[in-house]
This record gives sequence, C-alpha cells and structure tokens, in this order.
Amino acid sequence: MASITFAAMVDPIAPFAPGCPSLTLQTTARKITKDLCQRAKVWRGFLEPVPLAVGVYAYTPVTGLTYGELNDVIDAYVVVDNQKTDVKWQAYEDVRRIAPAWPQDYAGTPARITSLQPGEVQLAPVPDTVGTLTIYGSMRPKDDDTAFDLATYSEFSRAIFHGVLAEILAMPQRSWADAKAANMHGRQWTYLLNAARDRAMRGYNQADLTVAMRPFA
Repeated sequence: MASITFAAMVDPIAPFAPGCPSLTLQTTARKITKDLCQRAKVWRGFLEPVPLAVGVYAYTPVTGLTYGELNDVIDAYVVVDNQKTDVKWQAYEDVRRIAPAWPQDYAGTPARITSLQPGEVQLAPVPDTVGTLTIYGSMRPKDDDTAFDLATYSEFSRAIFHGVLAEILAMPQRSWADAKAANMHGRQWTYLLNAARDRAMRGYNQADLTVAMRPFA
C-alpha cells in the first residue's frame, strides 16, 4: 500500500506559515491527521487476522503496515472449526452487564467484541478453542508514525491542510501567528471534518481503503 510521509505533507502548507519550523509543521500534520481519522473514521480496512488462543480474551490487532493502529471496530467475525461467526461490537459496560461472570467464568465461541484502551480489543465469551479473529475497522496514525496512507491523504488533503494551518497560525507569540487567518482555516477545517465524517458514515471510502493482509507475526 502506497504511503506518504508527514514530512512530505509540509510543502503545500509551509508557504502559508512563513518562519514556522518544518518539524513543528510535521508534528502538527500528524496530530491533525490522527484527529481526522479518529473523529471522522475515514481510513478503513481489514487488519491482520488475529490467531485466537484458548483462555485469552484480550488482543492487540495490527494493520500489517509499518504504521497505523486500530481506532474503532466496524465489523468483525471469528472462524472456529471452519465455522464463521459474526462478532458484535458492544460497549464494555454492556458486555459486563450481559455477562457478569466474564471474563473469569464465561467461555465459548466469541460473540461480542469490546475495548477498554486504544488499540486493544476484548472478546466475550473467552475463546475456548483456537481460531482466528478478523476485524474490518477504522485506523489512525500512532504518535510516533512517520508515514500515512496515501489514498486517504489524497482524498482528504484539504481537510488536513486547513486543520494544520488553523492550529499553527493560532499559536501565541509566534512570528507566523495570524489569529484572523487561523479562524478562517478553523472554520474550513470544521466544515471539511464534518463532511468527511458524513462521507465515511455513508461508506463512500470503504472500497479503496483496505489493508493488505500478511501472515500474522
């Protein structure tokens, strides 16, 4: 899958914030891109199939790339003994309410998936046999990533452009600060973020935003 570095995102933005260090622009580009992915869920794809282990209910799925992590589960299923079972996303509190004994005394083929911390998922019931878990989800950059999915960037580069400038130009006591321009870019960022969220919810991006699967390591 083609990627773009956050450093490469700087060139179209730098002329609008003269004097702003490249590293500051890169860091802000990553932050805004993560915000876009986290809030609008525009970067979507299949994560690596996760081998299930008996008695283990918490897993950390990976993208199969050198960057990115799970943001939200959109769809999931497990395969046990060649039988596919859909797994329903539910809030952690709802899983505990439905199955008070979980995870200590609640085993079987997983039917629900939940999460308590970023990047990790938990299955209920706790697997009582080996199998695989497949997740189709939204993803986001990690805080130390240097690259991002090129297709998603190409689709939403305008939103990232305005988001970065809204934050950069609003920095106080900087030579490049411009409160009026920051406000204008902020309005554009908000508009494009909402449009991106609406588009993602309608499923317009799903066909192109897939992650190549490789054997789980």
